[in-house]
Amino acid sequence: MTYAYLGPEGTFTQTALRRLLSAVPPGREPAHRPFPSVPAALEAARRGECEAAVVPLENSVRGVVPATMDQLASAEMHINAEVEVPVSFALMAPEGVAAEEVTVVHSHPHALGQCEDWLRTRLPGARTRTAASTAAAAREVAEAGAPGHAAIAAALRPPACTGCGSSPPAWAGRRGP
Repeated sequence: MTYAYLGPEGTFTQTALRRLLSAVPPGREPAHRPFPSVPAALEAARRGECEAAVVPLENSVRGVVPATMDQLASAEMHINAEVEVPVSFALMAPEGVAAEEVTVVHSHPHALGQCEDWLRTRLPGARTRTAASTAAAAREVAEAGAPGHAAIAAALRPPACTGCGSSPPAWAGRRGP
């Protein structure tokens, strides 16, 4: 069995997939393959390229994920399982970039929405740029190495905020807050 999921590696969707498969005995885990978008992951399952797809359905702060709902409404697919994934974000930039130097923040639209109050308060002049996922945003920023660019992506270790409602994202690439 092969599972499709919204990639690239490092997305919250991959975390959800790992949680769903946590009861599978070691060595018997099914294969999984990242796809660049929700429609692409679901299409792989529809075509039989993968037996199932794991995609984001809902966000507690921003509501349903339109790309998923649109695809499910127009296809003969159904939901087999649901898993909750705690979300923590970090603001990440290339080594040596100070928070006050950030002028462009990349991330998935839901993450940007969840962190909009923090961004408005801490980086009021920064523009935002959307990406297919938080992991894709982190990869784009890391590969481009553009001055002043940062990404909001999955926090890999504390400290970090949950939902960015009142706590700031951790600052990666620098020691300290």
